[in-house]
Amino acid sequence: MQLGLLAGGLADGSVCLWDPTVLLDPNAKEHHRVPQVAKMQKHTGAVKGLEFNSFSPNLLASGAADSDLCIWDLAKPATPSLYPALKVRHPVGSTMQGDGRCIRRVASPGCTVR
Repeated sequence: MQLGLLAGGLADGSVCLWDPTVLLDPNAKEHHRVPQVAKMQKHTGAVKGLEFNSFSPNLLASGAADSDLCIWDLAKPATPSLYPALKVRHPVGSTMQGDGRCIRRVASPGCTVR
């Protein structure tokens, strides 16, 4: 994709991917081009965070209110694959970095993966 991918986490627990090239193309509708590339549904709670991996840009991490951490492989954006979901304890106040590190913020009980 010329401009990469745009990812969004939604309140219904889904993660959507869009092609920005199509979003910016004023003629896309008349050429029947759809900007949404994929809609992935794994989370049962609202998606609270997304981050692309800086070392492997085809990997996208999504975290949600259901305490699941999902790693999506977007090498084939129209058919993304999912690594087995991880359960995260005490995700509030912690941030998962793209390289897999968990950053603990002030007043956070920590971040552990089980």
